[in-house]
Amino acid sequence: MADEETLNESETMRLPLQLLKALAGSPGASAAFENLPIDEQRQSVDWVIEGATAEERERRADEIIAKLKSEA
Repeated sequence: MADEETLNESETMRLPLQLLKALAGSPGASAAFENLPIDEQRQSVDWVIEGATAEERERRADEIIAKLKSEA
């Protein structure tokens, strides 16, 4: 059984729709996201999910994409 901080190979993380759409629109950012450590992926997902409105979640997803692109 995996603890709360890690996922094993058989587990997958569910991404919010806003983040899925943003990643789909940017193949480079999508690859960068997949290469992040799992805890950073989880933090990003949690941050998007915690947005109170769909617009805020979309804005947060766009910010993640911009950050990933700037670090590439």
